Amino acid sequence: MGVVPIAEIWGFSKTLGRLSEAAHVAIETGHSKACILADVFHLYKGGSAFPGIRLLSAAALPIVHMNDYPADPPRGTITDAQRIYPGDGVAPLKGLFRDRLYVELERVAGLTAEAARGELVETIETQAKREAAILVRDIEAQARATGEERARGLVVDAIQRVASEQT
Repeated sequence: MGVVPIAEIWGFSKTLGRLSEAAHVAIETGHSKACILADVFHLYKGGSAFPGIRLLSAAALPIVHMNDYPADPPRGTITDAQRIYPGDGVAPLKGLFRDRLYVELERVAGLTAEAARGELVETIETQAKREAAILVRDIEAQARATGEERARGLVVDAIQRVASEQT
């Protein structure tokens, strides 16, 4: 089975307190499954920019410790004791996970969001045109059937009228 090296970001560390440092360590292990363990509080404490997480694949960042931090005390003096539950603080959690979701969806789909949007619009347009053509064909068929039925009725009425006039 083997050991997989996981570089954990610890915001108080002078050598492994930032996302970039953990990425560097994971890369330099040379292990094909090396990865990073991120922690929302420690990303903040170490001064890492949260948008940097979107640059990592799900395989490179398989674990994220969920927590939050208050607006006060500031980054320089905040301690582990001031960690709070996710959503109770000011961490940009929604943006963090929305970015990760987009990156992973783009990776899995092999498309950017813009390209996927274009394909979706094209598919919807094609489907709408197809459904409209089917609807038009059905309306025309119904109109043709109704017209033929009315025409037969008119012909029958005309024949009966002419026949009654002949007798």
